[in-house]
Amino acid sequence: MKREEALRIVSSLADGHNPETGEVLEEGHILQQPDVIRALCLAAEALQNYTSRTKREKRLPAHAGLSWTETEDEQLASAFDAGTAVSDLATEHQRTEGAIKARLIRLGKLDASTNR
Repeated sequence: MKREEALRIVSSLADGHNPETGEVLEEGHILQQPDVIRALCLAAEALQNYTSRTKREKRLPAHAGLSWTETEDEQLASAFDAGTAVSDLATEHQRTEGAIKARLIRLGKLDASTNR
């Protein structure tokens, strides 16, 4: 079962509906108990967060989150000094533009307050 389908089912149950028919669950049903509803809502939230995080991770560049090597630092500083745009550096190093800017700040190539 895919997580999206699990999310649909858990959300439907948390809303008090039969996930197959959409019918409202009868009063007194175990899935209508307040603690069960809270647990289902937390499960739905966890599934949603996981799905969102997974989608975001798929869009991130290959080296996002990895440690920088001395060689990468040297290449980054040299290319930046030569006038290479941050967006081009991000593509070249397979990192986000934010990661490039943060590293340039750490290397003393950008001012943290102005990003220049």
